[in-house]
Amino acid sequence: TPEPTTTTPEPTTQTPEPTTTTPEPTTQTPEPTTTTPEPTTQTPEPTTATPEPTTQTPESTTTTPEPTTETTIPTDIPTDTPPPGIPVTGGDPVVLPAFAFVIPVTGGQPIITAGLGHTCMTVADEVYCWGLNISGQVGNGNNENQLQPVKVLHVRNVVDLTSGSEFSCALTADGNIWCWGKNDSGQLGDGTTHNRSTPVLVKGLPAFATGFTAGEAFTCAELENNETWCWGNNEFGQINDGSKTNRDLPVKTLFDQNQNLISGGNNYLLGENSGDLAAWMTGNSQIVSDMFFPQAISANRFLSGGCAVTFAGTVNCWGNDFNLVDIQNISTAVEVGTGLEYGCSVNEDLTVSCWGANYFGQLGNGTNDDSVPATNVNNITDVRALAVGALHTCVLVGDDFNAYCWGANPFGQLGNNSTDNNPEPVFVSLSNR
Repeated sequence: TPEPTTTTPEPTTQTPEPTTTTPEPTTQTPEPTTTTPEPTTQTPEPTTATPEPTTQTPESTTTTPEPTTETTIPTDIPTDTPPPGIPVTGGDPVVLPAFAFVIPVTGGQPIITAGLGHTCMTVADEVYCWGLNISGQVGNGNNENQLQPVKVLHVRNVVDLTSGSEFSCALTADGNIWCWGKNDSGQLGDGTTHNRSTPVLVKGLPAFATGFTAGEAFTCAELENNETWCWGNNEFGQINDGSKTNRDLPVKTLFDQNQNLISGGNNYLLGENSGDLAAWMTGNSQIVSDMFFPQAISANRFLSGGCAVTFAGTVNCWGNDFNLVDIQNISTAVEVGTGLEYGCSVNEDLTVSCWGANYFGQLGNGTNDDSVPATNVNNITDVRALAVGALHTCVLVGDDFNAYCWGANPFGQLGNNSTDNNPEPVFVSLSNR
């Protein structure tokens, strides 16, 4: 994610230099609705050191200039449309209803999230990230892609994570939110549109946050006063303040009550209240018909649409038309996440099933064949957390919460010190932390 014209703070931890180059695309990729910056080859070495925080982390006083080039996802996605029945979806859920039987992914249990080309997870009360870093979304103080996990600087006591396309945010135990990465639409909430390679505090929230979600380029938080506040890109009115004006500081949404579930997408905020699931834009809602009391939801951060786990444990997905498609071959799902033309679910037996496009092995079944019905991910059981990025997926497994990833890997987003795509899960080593 690199190529600032001014220097950025020196990270306090060493990060491995990539030893391989990112494979160039050979065919045209289906574009997300917004564009992302083009990774260059090398970022200038920083020349100043970043001060270590004490108890309260000071706000970053240096800014990373925005990239001057734009890029698409560097992959070999076919240009034809996905097979019938494959939903075009993506995103990650946030707050679970009281009746859900899925294992919560907040409040002490390790968490993993994935964006366009990067991945982040908690280790104890800190955050480690890897992969695409052109906008500083790895959070280690520079803009070089990272093929293995590196520590995010200056943020501790983390209890929850969320990731947009090229940024991530952490919720800390004191109810504050810290964000880092791309900030062209104000999605970091610090009152600027400067990219940040280390976390900055979200300013102006009137109460402590209890949960949050990131869309493609916006962020929303649910507060202890039962209000929902959002900031960032608002081209479609997705932050639900009644306008189409981007916000670099949080603004109160038009929700008249707290939502049970929220999930940020590409062009709308998905929310569930009193059993009804709706997509919100410019203060108006589009009801997802025939979807009542979902136990998990996932809006699309990369295209339009979304997926939800029904109260009965089935998975339904939809596209622009909001018509539901029932995903076959899933016994009982408890969690769902969706990427670029594919999706995955964690099942009641703690296995993972995936469906849809599979040109980079993002279904994890050892092939590159698309599949309309869900197929099981190879060699993965006892899954505790799920993160679905644009073209890669990661999970945390077992009592030790070991990370495994599969799918596209041009930026090192699989975290296994390579840039080779992999159609089966590979282990993410944290040995260099």
